[in-house]
Order: sequence, then C-alpha cells, then structure tokens
Amino acid sequence: QAVSGTGKFGPGELMNHEESTGRRSQLLLLTIFCLTVGAICWGGYRLYSAQRDLVEGEVTNRLQAIADLKAEQLVEWRKERLGDARLILADGALLRSLEQLVTHRASSSSREETRAWLSAFCTQNKSSNAILFDFQGHEVLKTGGVYGSPGSTGRTEDIVSSTCLMASRMRPFS
Repeated sequence: QAVSGTGKFGPGELMNHEESTGRRSQLLLLTIFCLTVGAICWGGYRLYSAQRDLVEGEVTNRLQAIADLKAEQLVEWRKERLGDARLILADGALLRSLEQLVTHRASSSSREETRAWLSAFCTQNKSSNAILFDFQGHEVLKTGGVYGSPGSTGRTEDIVSSTCLMASRMRPFS
C-alpha cells in the first residue's frame, strides 16, 4: 500500500473530511442566520410593542383630558341652571305667574308678561328659545325660533317628560 505524503488521510477520506467540514460550516452559517433573524424579529416586536403602548397612552391621556373638560362644562352648566331655578323661586310674582300658566289659569296680560320674561331669560342666557311645559309635557308658552325639519311630526311630550322650562341654544330653523 502506498501512503501519500500529503497528510494522514487517504484520498477517499480527505473527500469525506472536506464534505463533513463543508456541511458543518453550512450548518453553522444556517444557525447564525436563524439566530440573527430571530433576534431581528424579537427586536422588531419589542419596538412595535413599545410604540403601541406609547400611542395608546397618548390617546388615553387625550381622551381623559376631553372627558375632564366635558365634565367641568356639565358641572358649570348645572350650576347655571340651578342659579336660574333659584332666581325663579326667589321671585314670588314670577313663580305665581308660571304656576298659573302651567295650570292653565293665566290671564292674557300675565301670559304676555311671562313671555317677555322668557325672552329676557333667553337673551341673558344666550339661548335662542325657551319653552314652558306643564307637568304632562304639553307646551304652554314658548318664545324664540322653531327647531327641527319642516316635516317633523315628533311630539313635544316625547322630548320633555317632566321639565317645566327648557331653554335651547340651538339655532332656529329658517
């Protein structure tokens, strides 16, 4: 047997060793590639999650600020309406006049005085109309514009169930 002086492997063994080394290096490169792709995907997901949480937090803060502002506006509106109610209750003559209108016992002069008061009430409160209802929800007296569409057939009782006075800041229908 002849032994070549190129190394300890024979010609067939050298070929197997080169194939084995090539396969190992390919497997190593594939492993490195897969780990790199995995690391990129993990980093991308972490970045996405962080951005999503940041945007959700910002939107939540904005919505909370809007809700707080609206709540403050409602509290102020309620205070104004309670102040209006206190003024009405403090004015005995007006209260009697309103009671007569609601119970359908008012004279025409009392009706016109109350209409003038309602007009002044609208002007003071920057309302475009005011409507006085009886306790059944039927319209007793109104001042200001008409609202809704011309063909609207809705009943006032459906809109106002137990209020006696309603002031609206809507724009009149023309």
